[in-house]
Amino acid sequence: MADKILLGVFWAKDSLIFIETFNNQPSKIFNIPFPASLETNQQNQQKEQEAASNPLLITAIQDSIQQEKISTKEINLSLPARDIIFRSFLIPWMPPNEVKGVVAFEAAKYIPFPLNELSYCYHCITITEGNNKQLRVIFAAIKKDVLKAYTEPLENAGLTINIIEPAPQSLIRSLILNNLIPLEETIALIEKGGKTGRIIIMDHGVPEFVREFQLKPPAAEQEAMDPKSLMLRLVNEVRISLDYFNRQHPQQNVTQISILSTVNVDKLAESLSSELSMPIKPILTQAIIKDVPIEHPGYLNAFGIGLIYSVDTPADLNFSDKKISKVKRKKSSPGILDKSSNKYKDLVITVLLCIGIAFACQFVFGQASIKFKKQVKNLEKQLGIDKDASVKTIKKNNDGLKTKIETYESIHLETQAAAFLLKFPAMMPQGTWFEKLEIKHKKPQKGKKTIVSKKATVTLTGYAYSEDKKAQFSLVDQLSTTINGNEFISDYFEEIMPQTSVSSKRIKTFNVTQFIIKLEKE
Repeated sequence: MADKILLGVFWAKDSLIFIETFNNQPSKIFNIPFPASLETNQQNQQKEQEAASNPLLITAIQDSIQQEKISTKEINLSLPARDIIFRSFLIPWMPPNEVKGVVAFEAAKYIPFPLNELSYCYHCITITEGNNKQLRVIFAAIKKDVLKAYTEPLENAGLTINIIEPAPQSLIRSLILNNLIPLEETIALIEKGGKTGRIIIMDHGVPEFVREFQLKPPAAEQEAMDPKSLMLRLVNEVRISLDYFNRQHPQQNVTQISILSTVNVDKLAESLSSELSMPIKPILTQAIIKDVPIEHPGYLNAFGIGLIYSVDTPADLNFSDKKISKVKRKKSSPGILDKSSNKYKDLVITVLLCIGIAFACQFVFGQASIKFKKQVKNLEKQLGIDKDASVKTIKKNNDGLKTKIETYESIHLETQAAAFLLKFPAMMPQGTWFEKLEIKHKKPQKGKKTIVSKKATVTLTGYAYSEDKKAQFSLVDQLSTTINGNEFISDYFEEIMPQTSVSSKRIKTFNVTQFIIKLEKE
């Protein structure tokens, strides 16, 4: 469709702007002023709604189409930003087929109207921060009754509307055609009119923030503002917009500002750059299309919507049910070889050299690829069942194995508990008995295997009874001496004297002496 005649229409404040486009160039430009009955109305929205049923406007459209000899009846419509709601918000990353329902749910939080009263469209951008993956949603909406007020007079005039998009999107397309904005950065575009201004902040060519502001306060409408006051007001409005955008998008940074105007604003750009400490680039509307009327940058919107099929933009914000079908632009294809050229031989040699280099590179890269695949295969073999696991999972499994190994290494496979249970009862004098025998093995040092315990503590807890209380203590001393003199005990504990503690206890109606004998081997 790049070489097809296309008609772009922009609904301005006081007129309809038409631009016929052929081969990405404007071939006809005309505008249709609103009837006088509409111009006197101070309420813009009411004015536009009245236009829908105004027979004078419908007749004016039909007459202008006939007078300008416009052959096509199909148009693409660009709508003014003042009636469009722009919002930007984040949602978790999800497959495209799940996005629509989530966007509708989230958008309801940011929109002051029920979604069933709106026509809306959106564009999603994937954002990755560390391991966190999200979608930034650029959401645009317009009330259905307002949209009808814009489309009905055109349809009543016999025109067919294909695509309907916000004017900032159309403007960006006309700037992309002329390479006037960088698509790899976050930039701000200021549209400077006579009484109002508009700032559009776009990231990689996608409009994320749109705000309109007054350059001339209503009280000073009849007076000309001095340049200093105009500068202060413009700086203040731009700062307000940038501060708001930075709060909503902390991960993005505006690197450049462009000022779009119908008159030369080089001095204004220099002053603004000094105030904001940021590079400012002035853009004249005449750099995009010629013969644009003064104080009417809206012509660029009509031109931009006419380029929709031939100039790609990062985002497509379309309020229409009809889809945008992109068609590749035709490119001239001059002959590669010109036999009449004196450089024919040089060209053949160059081609042959390039082919040789290509084969050499393919061989080198092929060998490197084979080596790399072998390394990957060996690594996968070493990893076994963990080859598809994440680094975090492998580390966790490795730590678990280390803990198990340490536990297994600390298990004592042999003990002298049976020997102690056999020896101790034989050493007990009459009137004594033991209640508990406890054997504790000390943990080995980390990394050392222990099969037979080398270090142990044996604690014997029991009681002694005699009618003579003093004799109870004698029984405990006798037991302690017998244990110390036992050959098995002496060999195991290397003749270390037992540690004995006693205390008086009462069991039912009897007074007894509790003893605790502790034998420790280092």
